[in-house]
Amino acid sequence: MASSAARLIDTPVLVLDVSLEPLGVSSDLPWPGGEIHRLLDRPAVRAQFEGLARFPNKLLHLVEEGVPPLFAVPIVVSHACLGYVCTITERNELEEIERVALEHAATVAAVEMAREQVRFETEVRLKGDFVDDLIGGRFSSEDSLLRRASFLGCDLSRGATVVVADVDEFERTMAARKLNENEVQRLKARFFNRCTRLVAETEVSSLVSLKSDRVIIFLSGPSAQDPRALERLTTRLQALGREVADLSVSVGVSRFTSELSGLRKAFEEALAALKVGRKLQGRGSVMHFEGVGSYKLLLSIWEHDPEELRTLYQETIDAVDRYDKQSDSQLVHTLVTYLGNDENLSKTAQDLYAHRHTVRYRLQKIADITGLSVFRSEDKERLSLGLKARSLLGN
Repeated sequence: MASSAARLIDTPVLVLDVSLEPLGVSSDLPWPGGEIHRLLDRPAVRAQFEGLARFPNKLLHLVEEGVPPLFAVPIVVSHACLGYVCTITERNELEEIERVALEHAATVAAVEMAREQVRFETEVRLKGDFVDDLIGGRFSSEDSLLRRASFLGCDLSRGATVVVADVDEFERTMAARKLNENEVQRLKARFFNRCTRLVAETEVSSLVSLKSDRVIIFLSGPSAQDPRALERLTTRLQALGREVADLSVSVGVSRFTSELSGLRKAFEEALAALKVGRKLQGRGSVMHFEGVGSYKLLLSIWEHDPEELRTLYQETIDAVDRYDKQSDSQLVHTLVTYLGNDENLSKTAQDLYAHRHTVRYRLQKIADITGLSVFRSEDKERLSLGLKARSLLGN
């Protein structure tokens, strides 16, 4: 489309989405698409395009330092601006035939975008229904599950790893940016489409679904069992959030399951990892289920009865925290280091730049304060759970 319009008017043409990312460019464009987006992605330029979106009958003549001079017409579908058709030229005015060519291209683009919108909404609904049925156990047989997954372009016969990518504080972020519902939906669509393309490049037979503001990925193929491939995928998912709209994205990753019957549990593992990662690491976290451990149980307690988790903390670590603040000591840090080193006194002393006797004295001081000794198995477990409760509570 861009190339056809460029041949008509003999100047470079590009088609942008509403976020000013190129959807298509003519072959005579002197910059790659990514470079064009970088040049346009600045507040003064965005403001002029947003003004054109509010008045779609007008023609934008953009003359901004550091940006190629261009003319733009909006692509309008159902009274909503979904993008722009632009031509780059040094001239101060367009001839009538050039303006008509751009407007015609915008009309054709609007038809294609309307079709794409219907396709996207249908795809999201079908994949969302599939994920709902999968995690709800609503399949009569494994054959029916595989057939339906295959219809959606996904091969689950070899098992999968589930990855859940979730925009941090999505509703609060959208409200702070004062986006209307159409703008929010377009942002979701862009993020979902970019995630879908990314996963297709990684493992083409995987399934990507959008549920609310979460992207759910059933990753199949060799990458599902390759730690380095999973790390690359989670890193790129987070980068996409920043690229699409400066969004912070947290990711939870399940264990690999080779059994279809294990997919529901894998989804629950990914969600648990997502929640624990956010509690421990904050925004932009990445957590694999292997790292969740007993945090999963404590998180369940936190969600159903937060006071019970606070009680666990108060009965174990709270008094040590208060002693550290009053005495400017490092008892909690010593305990964390000792347990993290599998109760190795020498390694703990080395990490703390302290003598073994100093470490042992601090551990005994913890026992004096709490009545719980790290040298007794049951007490050590309670202290360890208390530390985890402390982390979830944000203390």
